[in-house]
Amino acid sequence: MKRLWFWIWACLLFLGSFGAVPVSAADVNYVTPVFPVRSPQYWRQGSDPRHFSRVYDLVKQTGLPSTWLLHYDVFNNPDSTGLTAVLKAMPRAEIGLFLEVTRDLADASFVRYAWNSDTWSSAYRVFLSGYTPAERRRLIDTAFTAFKAEFGYYPAAYGAWYIDVSSLEYIREKYGSRVVLGLADQYSTDGYQTWGQYLNVPYFVSKTSAIEPADSLADSTGVLKLQWAPREPTLGIGADVQASNFSAQVNDYHRQKGLGTDYFRTLLADLTVNSPGAVSQAVIGIEVGELEPAYLPALQSQLQVLAKEAAAGQIKAVTMSEFLAAYTGRYPAVSPAGIIGSSAAAEPVWWYFDHRLRLGIKLTASGASLVDLRFYHRSGYRDNDQVSRDTRENLVRLVPAEIDQVTLRNPVALTAGPVKVSVQTDLLRLTSPAGELVVSPGGVFTTFPGVDARLFTPPQSVAVDRSGCRSEFGGYAGKFSCLKQLVSRLFAGLPDPVYSRLEGQVYLGFRTGFTQVWGLRLPQLRLGNFTFPFPVLDNFISLKRKLTPEFVWTGKQEIELGQFAASGQILPKGTAYGQEELLNLPNQRKMFENGYYLVLSAD
Repeated sequence: MKRLWFWIWACLLFLGSFGAVPVSAADVNYVTPVFPVRSPQYWRQGSDPRHFSRVYDLVKQTGLPSTWLLHYDVFNNPDSTGLTAVLKAMPRAEIGLFLEVTRDLADASFVRYAWNSDTWSSAYRVFLSGYTPAERRRLIDTAFTAFKAEFGYYPAAYGAWYIDVSSLEYIREKYGSRVVLGLADQYSTDGYQTWGQYLNVPYFVSKTSAIEPADSLADSTGVLKLQWAPREPTLGIGADVQASNFSAQVNDYHRQKGLGTDYFRTLLADLTVNSPGAVSQAVIGIEVGELEPAYLPALQSQLQVLAKEAAAGQIKAVTMSEFLAAYTGRYPAVSPAGIIGSSAAAEPVWWYFDHRLRLGIKLTASGASLVDLRFYHRSGYRDNDQVSRDTRENLVRLVPAEIDQVTLRNPVALTAGPVKVSVQTDLLRLTSPAGELVVSPGGVFTTFPGVDARLFTPPQSVAVDRSGCRSEFGGYAGKFSCLKQLVSRLFAGLPDPVYSRLEGQVYLGFRTGFTQVWGLRLPQLRLGNFTFPFPVLDNFISLKRKLTPEFVWTGKQEIELGQFAASGQILPKGTAYGQEELLNLPNQRKMFENGYYLVLSAD
């Protein structure tokens, strides 16, 4: 017995000197199994319908509730009726919408689709943000209407790897859907960058940024974002795909890293039962058609872990809309602070985040360092993509950081020697013989010598300038901004004169719809209505299109550059599609980065 007590005390002393001892845990630990289903033509493993059946059977065997997010091309395709019928009959299954843009969806929505260039997964093709706000609304209406025609109701849950705020708000207002699936933090994987969010944890999305939490009730979209492929809190934080493969997805940790069920079980615990927050939640799942049959046993093992933990009462498995109901019952529109840590890494990182900031502290045998610090809501302006199309091939969205070991490479040493971390529901405390650091919703307090407390003072937020002709979103750059707005509004209400020569005939008239022209045909004379298949009419010469001015938008991303206007070289983050291309952006002299720009030091 004495020997047993000796080892208990030895473990406690070790944890107190280097690790962390949470003193509270989440009241309920939720897991949401989600399975996106693209049309078979996009499946990594080919279009064999057995890829769906295998995943479906494994989920059904566990009896777990699940959410299945379907492509428009799936439920709008007569060949997929068997798939949808199976899901409709599945017990405890929620069916939602996977809101990526495809050629079929674009054509049905009368939206021009760049079908003959680049890959289908390029950001400006597959995400709503690659289209004008008016086009986005047509795409959304077409998808939601077709979904209701198939299932008899509008989807309560939907998702894509990125959805802009203007689309989130439109969907909430018109269709009532308030829970969305999006990517967890990754810097470059698949050519998609989302960096600086709440780490792995759900949050209500801000009206000004799709990757920032709502600051207040007035700032909240009312849309709750769940995060796909949550990352291991230490190993999963890095610039390239090697880091992001430390995720909860079987294709990442098992196929790419060769890790097994023990890794998953530890990560699941860190995301749920070890989380000190009042509510914890993790999305677990796989894209149908992504996983080779050889790796399906690992998926089965993962699902069995979930079923066993649920049966034991350690976690509660729910659908996306069920979690929304549970979460909003406690937090109607603004998310609480969150804390998350790591059990898998020898030198763990502990993360704290609330509506004001995100902070990461790394513990090592020699002390502790600050590896991540970023403040949310640096300006009151909205994301550029809420107003204009994002035509870049990659998705690049990033919350600017003061400290970022991964991208700015500027960690700050906090203290040397033995360190103790204690955690409460919304308080993270770091102590050593030299002093302490405490972070909570009340702010950041430190007595560590050599650490400037001003580091934790958020930059003054830039208020929206509402003078002159500026709108709530920002302002038009240039000398004639008021004139440009006037011209834009004038032309928006005018007819659209169009002209074209087709098969030896000249057509001249006014566009009256997406496929109709009222006018004159020569030399085979006819005056009246003419119909052309979409998008033929979009390629007519349009006088309205030629005369409507092109605006240079000044929004959130440009406002964030203000302090660097004269101190460095500003580069737009444009590059060819792919994760390697994102990593090839200049980084050696980087002093600032947001979603659209890099600032390089002049030195």
